[in-house]
Amino acid sequence: ACTGMTGAVRFHHLPHLRVLDVSGCRGVGDAAIATLPPSLEELCMQGTGASPGVSLAHLPRLRSVTMGGAACTADVLATLPPSLTRLHVVD
Repeated sequence: ACTGMTGAVRFHHLPHLRVLDVSGCRGVGDAAIATLPPSLEELCMQGTGASPGVSLAHLPRLRSVTMGGAACTADVLATLPPSLTRLHVVD
């Protein structure tokens, strides 16, 4: 489990970030995900604090996503960018 990340975590200061694994980080919610830079290519986000309404549409280079839990809904899947080549859904 991820400890130390709170709801105040933001990623906008990492403009060249390409890979991020926040699995198990309950403090990473919609507000934090909204600050992910457009450079992101791989994201693992199962077990986060993301809601069923989180959007990944602002990540045009995203190629790979691993997700599960509350954030894995049809609405969220509809926001995945066309660049996506791998989607891994976990329980």
